[in-house]
Amino acid sequence: PWGSMSTIITHGYLAQGRKPPPAIAGMLLSAIISDTLNLMSPTTTKWDSMMVSILAVLAGVDDINLLASQQFKAKSRELAGLTAPQLVSGDRKAFKLKTDRGVEYKVGFAVVET
Repeated sequence: PWGSMSTIITHGYLAQGRKPPPAIAGMLLSAIISDTLNLMSPTTTKWDSMMVSILAVLAGVDDINLLASQQFKAKSRELAGLTAPQLVSGDRKAFKLKTDRGVEYKVGFAVVET
């Protein structure tokens, strides 16, 4: 398992013998930190951890935990101003399911990280 999409993108850069520019490395690093909850999520992979280490160097980030803390505080401030419906609609994936009898159901999954 690969983990974060940004881990896959970073691997793509490195597999081609290229390094993402510092600004791009910073965005990829921030995305992996967000996706993996600063590498604490049960879905975090060894690839995520490896790429975070590499991207921190390329982006010039000395303290990953400080970056994660700042990122999560900013996200929490943004979430504080949303209504309940906005919260559960922000990162929602909708699916249509059909039974073998032709009955169709709509199901949605939403994630809110606070």
